[in-house]
Amino acid sequence: MATTQLFVQQSVAEGYILEKLPDGSWAMFDRVTNTVYALDAGAAAAFEACHERVTLAEIAEAMRRRLAMAVSDEMALEAVAELQRSGLVVVSGTMQEIGNASRRALLKAAGVALPVVLSLSAGEQRAFAFSAGSLPVTTTTTTTATPTTTLGPTTTTTAAPTTTTTTTPAPTTTTTTTTTTTTTTTTLAPPFIVSAVDSDNLTTVGGCGDSIIIAGGNTHFVQGVTTITFNVSLVASSITVTDFTHMTVIVVPSGTVTAGPLTFTITTGTEVVHGSGLTVTACTP
Repeated sequence: MATTQLFVQQSVAEGYILEKLPDGSWAMFDRVTNTVYALDAGAAAAFEACHERVTLAEIAEAMRRRLAMAVSDEMALEAVAELQRSGLVVVSGTMQEIGNASRRALLKAAGVALPVVLSLSAGEQRAFAFSAGSLPVTTTTTTTATPTTTLGPTTTTTAAPTTTTTTTPAPTTTTTTTTTTTTTTTTLAPPFIVSAVDSDNLTTVGGCGDSIIIAGGNTHFVQGVTTITFNVSLVASSITVTDFTHMTVIVVPSGTVTAGPLTFTITTGTEVVHGSGLTVTACTP
């Protein structure tokens, strides 16, 4: 059972840029480390409650008020675990095992949408940006001209009785200008999915509710614009876009979910991306 003797407080200092999104999630940028954080609505509610030193019970109550839903101490503890893992809070007081895999598995099996915090360092951002690009192919066409010299006609004048005068005009030189045309063609790879896993870094998604972390390549995800659909009776209750190539989706069942392969389609305007490689467990709501 969770203990109320656990104290939590934000560890962030000045230098953060915060954007609160319409679905209750937060996007944070650390200008010191250039790290991007994406907090879903549950994690954001817990983080907001920790602006001063609070107990676990106080965090759970703050989450209930903000999310307008039932929040147990166990769910609040999962939010604290996510925030602590990302270095956004410090924990003190009577300690207990925060990152408990068994507790997390039980909550997932009960269909609880667990709080999620994603972070992307500056190095990871550069790596994904590089992998999402393509190398330019440059074609150069050059026309080379050779100078041409043309001599004028030769004039011969004969004067009586014995003198001959020959006049040759100065040579005329014609030069053709050299023109160089450079054409650069950039070949872009089509959008694709780099990886998709659940919040436990597994490829098996809980049919009764789970969080899916998606990394794309050459994609252009946009908060509030990007949508996702599945081949089974799952719907997205929340989509948090971290950047053009990263998003987290909290899924819940819309009907009976049959165990098997899980595929999905992500749409951002005219950009459509198809993903696979996941499996889903059965669920009867």
